[in-house]
Amino acid sequence: MVSELDPLGSSPMDEIDFAENKEQRCPVLLLCDTSGSMVGEPIRELNAAIRQFRGEVNDDDIASLRVEMAVVTFDIRVTMQHPFARMEHFDPPTLQAGGPTDMAQAIQAAIQMLDLRKETYREEGIPYFRPILVLMTDGMSTSPEYESRNARILMAQQENEKRLICFKVGVGPDGVAALRELLDPGQYPPLEMDNAKYSEFFKWLSTSVQNISRSSPSETISLPSTDSWRVIEP
Repeated sequence: MVSELDPLGSSPMDEIDFAENKEQRCPVLLLCDTSGSMVGEPIRELNAAIRQFRGEVNDDDIASLRVEMAVVTFDIRVTMQHPFARMEHFDPPTLQAGGPTDMAQAIQAAIQMLDLRKETYREEGIPYFRPILVLMTDGMSTSPEYESRNARILMAQQENEKRLICFKVGVGPDGVAALRELLDPGQYPPLEMDNAKYSEFFKWLSTSVQNISRSSPSETISLPSTDSWRVIEP
């Protein structure tokens, strides 16, 4: 499903799924830069890695019942590529790249989408883990300064109030620089991913969300090492 962003991010399967499966949900929103710098091999690797993630999580008996994923992309516009769905119903989209990088508007839209998803869970009586937002970019944002300021304030508020977990991933040094410029210095810093390691990152992400989905509310979760994909500064 490709559409201009519907902030509800609802799926036609929701009504049936919530009736049949009352398991606690772990919502994951993948917010991906698909601007012109992603053309070619980067976008092909990203598409393959999303399919890999879907398969690995779906093969886990517990995570397949609990993890839901949505995909939102940003370039010249913010687009919902897939609404929230469990892996059984998640059909990995084929992303296309091109255009500038409107990251600030994308952040605001993604947070609104997560807030509305939590509201849906509450209305349906479905418990949920703290949502996970995965923000990936490989270049500088082209958003106006006032939009960047609003996104910066909103993201800091969400993290400070523990309303979401945000994995901020800069693909290469330009991506890290873009995130550092956009985000509040008091937030958890972005991590730099090697340009060629989308597969390794999504393997890490699938293991992380499987661990989270198996946890209890009071349990402290240790995430796997990022060494397989992260660029370590000397």
